[in-house]
Amino acid sequence: MSASPRARATSLRSTVARFGLAVVTLVCLTGCSSLVNGAAFHPTKGRREVFRAEWGRELWLEAEDGVSIEAFLFENPNAEQTLLYFHGNAGHAGHRFASARTLSRLGINVLLVSYRGYGNSDGSPSEKGLYRDGRAALRYLREDLAVPLEDIVVFGRSIGSAVAVEVARGQPVAGVVLVTPVSSGRDLARELGFGWLGWLAGNPFDNVKKLPEVLAPTLVIVAERDQITPAWMGSKLHEAAPQPAAFHRLRGADHNNLEQVARRQYFTAMAEFLQLIGARATP
Repeated sequence: MSASPRARATSLRSTVARFGLAVVTLVCLTGCSSLVNGAAFHPTKGRREVFRAEWGRELWLEAEDGVSIEAFLFENPNAEQTLLYFHGNAGHAGHRFASARTLSRLGINVLLVSYRGYGNSDGSPSEKGLYRDGRAALRYLREDLAVPLEDIVVFGRSIGSAVAVEVARGQPVAGVVLVTPVSSGRDLARELGFGWLGWLAGNPFDNVKKLPEVLAPTLVIVAERDQITPAWMGSKLHEAAPQPAAFHRLRGADHNNLEQVARRQYFTAMAEFLQLIGARATP
């Protein structure tokens, strides 16, 4: 007995719906990571900036998936602790040499990581890839330099805050510093007017969810006029962080000029936090 026209139409609609769901699922599985990566990362390949031998050591590290990445160790002969520096989403690590040198003058060694796909590092950037790079840097400090976890400060600037939180969670590190941080990828998408894409991309870089797992004292620094990762994102993270957590707002600064406009505020806040957690820091 053949099906009625209504039954055949219902069956057809069901088939089309299942096919559509399969297509959406396939797009999400194959395309969403590309969507997130394309929006999140803006690397500059190559590096013209010269790392001087008197600053420390230029290194190559291997991530767990075999990708080789550059890193730069700025050494302070009086340092007892090491700051693990994860930079923002644009340019490359060479653009942060001056920042890392200034931080090292606060009485701390600085290991600046150049993510995969940035500068001379191999590979292409992705959220999971950056987390692998972060773990490789922490492993280098622990295994090659024998730096105890309690002498490591994990630092993340902008999207580097997600790497810092991922690397630090569950680890008894000395401290965590998040500068102009991202609260979550979904929050950032909404802020930039792309909130409707959240259902496709999920919620990458979810610092709000992960931060309660960070065991160390935390400092959150925001820029008063930041229009990329606004100050409310940092406030949201400060509220999510386990105590003790400190919060500092840089007056008059925006996302990209904080080391120029609010230089003294910024490095004083860093020095005070480093002193709090035991480093020999002077503003």
